[in-house]
Amino acid sequence: MTCDIPGAFMQVDCPEVVHVRLEGPLAELLAKVDLEIYSPCLRTVRGTSVMCGQIQRALYGSLAAALLCWNSRVGQLRSEGFEANPYDSCVMNKMENGKQCTVLWHVDDLKISHVDPQVNEGVLARLNTRYGQETVLTVTRGDIHDYLGMTIDYSTDGKVVIRMDDYVENMLDEVPDDMSGVHVTPAADTNRKMPKKRIV
Repeated sequence: MTCDIPGAFMQVDCPEVVHVRLEGPLAELLAKVDLEIYSPCLRTVRGTSVMCGQIQRALYGSLAAALLCWNSRVGQLRSEGFEANPYDSCVMNKMENGKQCTVLWHVDDLKISHVDPQVNEGVLARLNTRYGQETVLTVTRGDIHDYLGMTIDYSTDGKVVIRMDDYVENMLDEVPDDMSGVHVTPAADTNRKMPKKRIV
């Protein structure tokens, strides 16, 4: 079974005081969400709309958010009797009905494995109790899973096939025909004026 936690970062409290500054269209859009609450917070600074605030939940993209989500996942699974795998901090195991149940994850994408599908369903039910209050977890059951860019195929008894050809084909479709030129970073082009430097 593979599953996805909806809005994973928004389901984790931020225990520290963290302030954010929103600028331009993002600040203006937030003001439109609730005029009464957010409009008084909107300011214009040197011709740009600006809004500052304190976050209550983990902020996607920050290092702290990734750690908060990891701690949440580990805490949830430990409370169910799972133990950390000594080789990978995003894998936890538990013996159920004499067989090993394994839960592994990357941020909000989980893979749950046990020989008895009912054990998998039990783990899923408990995850939905914790993380599925607003929207239940998206689940894939069966022999073929699309997980983290991989196609994992269990359809042949005693064998697993892991492919990434779809992922590679999609990536190649997005690569421009002309890859010559100079870029400051491997990231997408931005509007910022930065000195050009050749990356080797």
